[in-house]
Amino acid sequence: LRDGHHIYWWVEIIAILAFYMIYSAIRNANEGGTADAFANARDLIDWQQALGINHEERLQDWALHFRPLIVAMNYFYGSMHFVVTVGAGIYLFRRWTNDYPLWRNTLAVATALALVGFILWPLMPPRLLPETYGFVDTLGDYPTFWSFNSGAVSKISNQYAAMPSVHCAWALWCACVLVPRLRRPWAKVLAALYPALTVAAIVLTGNHYLLDAVGGFAVLGIGYAITETAGQTLVQRLASDELLARAFGVTETLYWITTGLGAAVAPALIAWLGVRGALAAAGACLLVLVAARARPLARLEEVRAVPERPFALLRGVEFLAAVPLGMLENLALRLQPLAVPAGTAVVRQGDPGDRFYVVDTGSLVVHADGREIVRLGPGDPFGEISLLHGMPRMATVTASEPVCLYALGREEFLAVVAGQPRVGQQARRFAAARLGEAAFTPRAP
Repeated sequence: LRDGHHIYWWVEIIAILAFYMIYSAIRNANEGGTADAFANARDLIDWQQALGINHEERLQDWALHFRPLIVAMNYFYGSMHFVVTVGAGIYLFRRWTNDYPLWRNTLAVATALALVGFILWPLMPPRLLPETYGFVDTLGDYPTFWSFNSGAVSKISNQYAAMPSVHCAWALWCACVLVPRLRRPWAKVLAALYPALTVAAIVLTGNHYLLDAVGGFAVLGIGYAITETAGQTLVQRLASDELLARAFGVTETLYWITTGLGAAVAPALIAWLGVRGALAAAGACLLVLVAARARPLARLEEVRAVPERPFALLRGVEFLAAVPLGMLENLALRLQPLAVPAGTAVVRQGDPGDRFYVVDTGSLVVHADGREIVRLGPGDPFGEISLLHGMPRMATVTASEPVCLYALGREEFLAVVAGQPRVGQQARRFAAARLGEAAFTPRAP
């Protein structure tokens, strides 16, 4: 990783398998009562009727007229859930390694939140409702890889783990991972359609309600918010690059230690306190830890105040709009103020690029090949093209009056652009627009 930490594929495989085994064991050992599951299903159907979206039976009835469609949805439901998710994870690990920890942890948190939903709110899926509701268990009546009614699966599977839909949560995760990073338009379209196809599969096979899909998407969003806030924002705001490398190393180590500890302790804790009691005990421990560290964290916030003016200037740069606020605050702390006298050249045409600049006060004039191109004022950025493309400066920028600038080093600038795919795309579009204009009237370095 760019922070100096190493991730080993074999450790990832072992940890992911351990996590999934714990998840599956807890999920399948706590099915809940049939009466409660049926009552919750009736409540959910009432909610969907109030919202005008209670159309699952009608959609399945239409699909049953097309046997190939039902068979395709069966195989889709039974296979793509794992195949696409594993494939997206491997792609992320190999091609976008710096993004992998955030999205891996997001998936883990979202899956854990779904587990809480399964335990606290068992829900009877449409396929298990009485015949009067009109649903068909397509996995049991049509060809597929496996069925919930088969001997082994029926004995170990939690039939009422329906809200939220993990299929939908994982499908949206795959889309979030793949769409910003795939290059070919057709591949992006397929990745973007994958969550919609998953919703179609869970509804047409009678395994979920539409609100289950909404719940799945919601837990992924909550998982991302928790992971991004807890795992990145505070640390990035308060730590230098050297400290970040050590901090992430410790964080990753503790992550896997606690995963292994949980695998060992969870069965005993559940046997002693039951699932609800074990969840309550784990939650209480987290509250105690947060309370114990609240004061030190508050002191850290006071010590490292973010400079308002540099932060505001960075937020005003068009292609930095997608940078997470925590990372933007960290960049604001790294900006170096520069006072430039009138008549002084900040950069010269043909020189190598080593900094990115944002104008605070004053004005500058841009010359290329001996002619004036444009003038820059407060809030205008310059210097990004040579950094993004590894090319010499395209123009000379000279202060036409006393100027105050903020400068960001090449490494810090490129780390943000390379580490945030959306930011990189916007920066390249911004630079391409300037280069396109420069074909007629070169505009900026």
